[in-house]
Amino acid sequence: MVELAIAAYLLRGGNTKLKLWLVLWLSSNFIMYRIAASLLQIKACPCLGTLQNTLPFSKDLVDFVLKIIVVYFFVGSTGTLIAWFSGNQDRRSAVV
Repeated sequence: MVELAIAAYLLRGGNTKLKLWLVLWLSSNFIMYRIAASLLQIKACPCLGTLQNTLPFSKDLVDFVLKIIVVYFFVGSTGTLIAWFSGNQDRRSAVV
């Protein structure tokens, strides 16, 4: 439900800074979940559920791509927020 609510706000919301904070928060949670699951050596929740079984790719490849996407979201939102707070965002406002 939280993911759906954030996705709805990202599509319909108007506050760009809040969108960046939401992406940062959600991607941080995904990263912490992955680290904890790895440290505890558990596979509690398959990402994508049963949809992963219908894809023509191996589970390892899908898992790797999802990790890359989460890191991309984390680094992108963090970098944009840092640029915003450092005062460089005024010059890049047309990009965001």
